[in-house]
Amino acid sequence: MSLHFLAILVAILSLGPGALYLLRRGRDPFAPPIFIGGCAFVIADRKLLTNPQPALNHLPASFYHEYLWIVFFSLASLYAGWYWWKRRHRSAILLPSQLKVPAQAGWLSAYRREFRPERLLAAGLGFAFLAFLSLVITHGHKHATGYVRDLSFLSVPAVIFLIQAMMLDTSYALPAIFGIALALSRYVLRFFSYGGRGDTARIATLLLVPYLFRGTRPRKLPLVILAVSLAIGLIALAKSRKILSQGEAPNRIEAVAAAVKQMFSGEHRKYSLGQEFVIGAAEVYSVQKLHNWDYGRFAWNVLATFPPHQFFPHKIQWQTTWGEGPRGYLNTIRNATGLPFLTGAAPTGFADAFVEFWWLFPIFWFLLGYWLHHVYAGAVYEKRLDYQGYLAILFVVLLYLVAQGFYPASFNFLFSILPAMIAYRWCRVVRHPAGARERFSGVAT
Repeated sequence: MSLHFLAILVAILSLGPGALYLLRRGRDPFAPPIFIGGCAFVIADRKLLTNPQPALNHLPASFYHEYLWIVFFSLASLYAGWYWWKRRHRSAILLPSQLKVPAQAGWLSAYRREFRPERLLAAGLGFAFLAFLSLVITHGHKHATGYVRDLSFLSVPAVIFLIQAMMLDTSYALPAIFGIALALSRYVLRFFSYGGRGDTARIATLLLVPYLFRGTRPRKLPLVILAVSLAIGLIALAKSRKILSQGEAPNRIEAVAAAVKQMFSGEHRKYSLGQEFVIGAAEVYSVQKLHNWDYGRFAWNVLATFPPHQFFPHKIQWQTTWGEGPRGYLNTIRNATGLPFLTGAAPTGFADAFVEFWWLFPIFWFLLGYWLHHVYAGAVYEKRLDYQGYLAILFVVLLYLVAQGFYPASFNFLFSILPAMIAYRWCRVVRHPAGARERFSGVAT
């Protein structure tokens, strides 16, 4: 099978959920498989489909063949897990036409019975203050302690809590807006100073929260235009860094505009070793050449970063050869391939899952798909306020998982989902009412 034909198969599979949304009524654009499939296409398959030659200048086609097969079976397994949950819980899934209760009349009162808006406001403001404090202390300090730097992850749950508090009680609008501005200040600053794609994507995912709260969805055409524009903008952001560093534009906005122009003028056809699918293919090759599978020890690599550096100066040596640091995954791949991958290059979660779980990697993606539908069900079918927050945060975690790998996804999870879980327990007055699954409906998935 040719590389081009395989890239077409991966494109069909990755864009399939999005195509169903476009072609069939009742499909939910907020279903995670649409998001994951779209990210997989843009990050792992798009350039191999449309412009593979620069990649073939770095690695032979066989490397990309194997990598694309791993992407294919990873996505297929995730979809299978998603639909296996659906098969096991068919009675919990209702069609939109089966129940049409205005949010103000039904769901809003249910939210207020379960959660106290003043506590949601307090939790959101607390998270926003900690995130802003992290910005003040660590801005311009690359080697600042992670105990303070990683508090920036609280920005996402901060905004979610503040939006929910404001929608539950409009009298909290002013303090909520102030807290949102405080929490988003880091992302706005990073946009102009660095062109951070992840930071910009975080802001975009927060737009889901009001729609999840009301049980509504944006119109299809504006949503598609916004999604495509966001994808182009994120790609252009990465290119804008080089444009600014070379003095070809005076500011970030003009640099992004210049990058977009290059994308549609043919100048974008050149790319380097820094592409995620190039290092992902190299990682898949390296682990098989060296036979040093990690066997799920990424969790240990994450935990090994937590002891204070002042007392454990050599803690980086505790990590495996697929961890971070000088002897981590980049050094391993460089030694196996002989290619000078630059620091910061990300291998994607597809390659990481292969390194961590060997040929059992489809099991990881199947379980992930199953669990994602469980969270989605709580947010959409049962209209649970806390699960709506988890779902919005998970879009950020999934973006980092697909685009970069297990390590950054783990930190986004630990410093966003876990604090949100603790805060929601404090904000809850009573447990979610029994039988809610029968009272509320979602949209078809």
